[in-house]
Amino acid sequence: MPNMAGAAYGSPTWARTGGRADLLRVPYGDYNCLKLPPDVEERQNDYVMLGDIFPTGWHCTELAGMRPGGTVVVYGAGPVGLKAAYSAMIKGACMVIVVDRHPDRLRLQARSAPCPSPTQRALRWTR
Repeated sequence: MPNMAGAAYGSPTWARTGGRADLLRVPYGDYNCLKLPPDVEERQNDYVMLGDIFPTGWHCTELAGMRPGGTVVVYGAGPVGLKAAYSAMIKGACMVIVVDRHPDRLRLQARSAPCPSPTQRALRWTR
């Protein structure tokens, strides 16, 4: 059994590749995999968000050493960047700034922010 559940398919290293392949061998699958409930077809987007995009964004804040009260700058407002920004908000960042050259992505982030942010000011500058 591995030291950490969920770490790179049961391994605490990133040595395993091919996680987006059609077929995948998962070492320690009985320890590391979850059986999804019967609503898997209708809630597929939710499971993808919780199983890939959101945890990756959360892990970005962990790797950065983000602490409550801090200021966070996220470069890139794609799906993972937006979830990193949201994770920083959840974890109590004082200010979250999202930088991207695509105004549509910045508008999406501004709609999800709980209060006015520098990102909303940046939108005015990119028009």
